[in-house]
Amino acid sequence: VSEPTLYELTMAGSVSLHERSGSSWDMTSIGPAAAVTGLCGRRSGGTMACQGPSGGVVTYPEVDGGTLQSASESSCATRADGALFCWGRNGRNQVGPGAGVVSTPTRISGLPALPLTSVSTRSEYLFFGIGRPPGESGHTCVTVNDGRAYCWGANSRGELGVGGASTPSATPARVATTQRFTAIEVGLFHTCALSDTSEVWCWGANDGRLGTADVSDAHAPVRLPGFPVRVPPTGP
Repeated sequence: VSEPTLYELTMAGSVSLHERSGSSWDMTSIGPAAAVTGLCGRRSGGTMACQGPSGGVVTYPEVDGGTLQSASESSCATRADGALFCWGRNGRNQVGPGAGVVSTPTRISGLPALPLTSVSTRSEYLFFGIGRPPGESGHTCVTVNDGRAYCWGANSRGELGVGGASTPSATPARVATTQRFTAIEVGLFHTCALSDTSEVWCWGANDGRLGTADVSDAHAPVRLPGFPVRVPPTGP
């Protein structure tokens, strides 16, 4: 497999990896950079290549195949058999057990033996201003193909959706709802998911970001008004 040669940052903020294959170039969309692990991308054969801290190229055969999801300081990848691996900054257990930085993909245990339908991770090192110590936030969530959602990591504002705020969780905890979700996305201190009936449900910090017409934190999923959006038919 040829070695990646060029990384390109587009105006939209996404990153592309260009590699030479014989006399031609192949381009792979990488997505946002992962600050701790460097830039990662899937090659056409399913292998994953990351730019190492010293500028070299690192490959992780344990996560060949599957999908890749990178945030600012943490990354997760599924393997071809559906197993989930995460790595990067881990101050709030957003990439599993341990602390500090997890430098190589580590398998996440405690998930159902079912295919994942979506994965979302986020990790942030936060500066609160002069005289205040920096903080850290981060959590990861997935949905599985029976509609259940699981989250782990920071839960200071209820962003795991388990029914209360708590200390970080290093293992996946099921989101406290009977709703079936098809996709999920994590934010800084909150989470939103799309249900199988096209409704949007959110939980966590709510200084207006949940769209629930109040500013109270939600420790379990709450349905956003106005969804699903009904688009009138066009034409005669």
